[in-house]
Amino acid sequence: MSDSRAAWHQPGALPPWLAGTLGSALASWVTFTPAVILVPATAPFMERVRTASRWQKALQGISAAVTGMIGFLAVWFGMKVVVVNGSLDLWNLLAALICGLLVLGKYPVERIVVLAVGMGLLRMAVAS
Repeated sequence: MSDSRAAWHQPGALPPWLAGTLGSALASWVTFTPAVILVPATAPFMERVRTASRWQKALQGISAAVTGMIGFLAVWFGMKVVVVNGSLDLWNLLAALICGLLVLGKYPVERIVVLAVGMGLLRMAVAS
């Protein structure tokens, strides 16, 4: 549970809205502040490391590892969306495919929006 939701559900002596706001601010602070500080502070050093020939192979290996991890996480999170409680959720699969069409950019956005609206209406009709 994120800090803001935990703060909302267990506010202690604070009103829930104030606890949630403070929890959100804390979560944002600890998420983004290290990057805001570390990136400018290490940029000159990283530029020297990038151009040094002895570091080239290590940086290539790190890049390959990061790319592999991003690919693994994309598949893992995708499976968590499409497979719910051990069974394939057809509606989530269709929604993921529609998002994929949007990301590919090969189809006009208007057609994809109409397709998504049609899928939503069909799901509502099937559910009722």
